[in-house]
Amino acid sequence: MNNTLTSAFAKTLVGFFLLSSTSLLANPTAPAKPTTFDASVYVNRANKIRLAVEKTTAESLTITLRQAGQPVALFTQQIGKKQMKATLQLDVAQLADGAYELEISSASGRILKQVNLQAAAPVAVPERLLAIQ
Repeated sequence: MNNTLTSAFAKTLVGFFLLSSTSLLANPTAPAKPTTFDASVYVNRANKIRLAVEKTTAESLTITLRQAGQPVALFTQQIGKKQMKATLQLDVAQLADGAYELEISSASGRILKQVNLQAAAPVAVPERLLAIQ
């Protein structure tokens, strides 16, 4: 029996979400975190991005996922003024490996998270021998 390899099709998120909320405002040398909303991002066991947003003022937010350095959005979601909390789950299994940006923005500022997608390395499963005498 030959060694088998596990499927390399499952996406894993490699790299780090900058959970310290890398914020980019008008002054990039001294970015300040928006005070009108906060966001938390993490990866669940199914390798999907989970995003939770909570606002302190009634303003609309835009959530955008794009390839790093590209203007074209792969995903866009609007959060209305009256919705003070929102949670989203993004399935990134169909996206190609590479660097992506997750942006949460409003009129008062934005939070930018860096996402790196990379296929899982195949893992060899040890061969098991069973003998009956």
